[in-house]
Amino acid sequence: MHDVEIKDKNIKIENRLNNKEIYSSRKNLNIILQNLISNAVNYTNESGKILIGSKLNCIYIKNDGVILDDEEIQNSFNLFEKLENKNQEKLGTGLGLYIVKNILEDEGFEYKFKRQKNGMVFIIKIKK
Repeated sequence: MHDVEIKDKNIKIENRLNNKEIYSSRKNLNIILQNLISNAVNYTNESGKILIGSKLNCIYIKNDGVILDDEEIQNSFNLFEKLENKNQEKLGTGLGLYIVKNILEDEGFEYKFKRQKNGMVFIIKIKK
């Protein structure tokens, strides 16, 4: 779905997903992953990398690029909050992480959105 942006920015996507059972509706899971991947593409630097994978009892999406501070991380879940990319352009509608947060909380999933050395990572703990 994001092939054009991925090619334009020369982003490498690495799939490290293992077979995991996730107890969620296919529709909700699709909405969650679509929004998280869209954000990762938008905020990844040119020639950057996005990792989508699973480890232990979590799935994660990591991206190189814009690193948010604590206030920006907290605000990113607010309705209509738009964050800026490295070119200081406001991206998206400000709905994505708000929707993701609400679906995850409604379905009882734990999640984290945090800084890493070269970017950000969104982690979802898989319910057993």
